[in-house]
Amino acid sequence: LLKDNLDIAISTKQPINQNCTFKTLITAKNKLFASNDYIKEHGTPNSIAELSQHNIIGTTENNALLNELKATSEKDASIEIVKISPNLYLHNSACDMDIAIHNKVIINTYDILFNESQKVQPILSDYYFGEAKVYLIRGTGIRSNLEKKFVKFVEVCLQQQGI
Repeated sequence: LLKDNLDIAISTKQPINQNCTFKTLITAKNKLFASNDYIKEHGTPNSIAELSQHNIIGTTENNALLNELKATSEKDASIEIVKISPNLYLHNSACDMDIAIHNKVIINTYDILFNESQKVQPILSDYYFGEAKVYLIRGTGIRSNLEKKFVKFVEVCLQQQGI
């Protein structure tokens, strides 16, 4: 914030700077999604083990390419690991759904990006494949009315979306 002269930010990275305050807005879970076209052509995986036979976009963590998925059960928190062989890795979730729709792949992305009007379906919805906190970060100092209104706007938007 200080380096860029900002008063407020929303980020998935927890700040390490002591000259700001932050709070968790939401915790997003990574879920798998595939386009209707992908499902018609390749079928829907029915187990974690079957994922190794599908075209899944890889992700990164701490600048390392991940060649496995860690599946956590929503029901009992049990964990299964499956090896994958991605042809493509992404480090930015902004375009994940478009990639899934237009390229016949399975994407591992934040559940908050899913919209039922899109041409994608959840895959193995009883599992999640990671999670990320989304933080509201504020510089210390005087709070302007505009900043207060923006924070309220973000909170209302999240509530309206059921997040």
